[in-house]
Amino acid sequence: MLEREGVWYVPVFRSVESMKEFYERMNRAAYMILEGDVKTVMDTNRSIELMKRVGVVIEPFSDHPVEFMPDS
Repeated sequence: MLEREGVWYVPVFRSVESMKEFYERMNRAAYMILEGDVKTVMDTNRSIELMKRVGVVIEPFSDHPVEFMPDS
């Protein structure tokens, strides 16, 4: 997960290629794939106790990442 100004975020990607690039750059060997729209990802996060206060950031390494706060 990523952290910015005290808020934790789950990275979300538009393609498998950008996801793989992110995890390679972060030196991570494992990851989980949830497919769907932003609402589905947020609903999934809210259904998991440890993830209720986690937002999402779309394409974190792009020039213009989009952040959704946990209460969005």
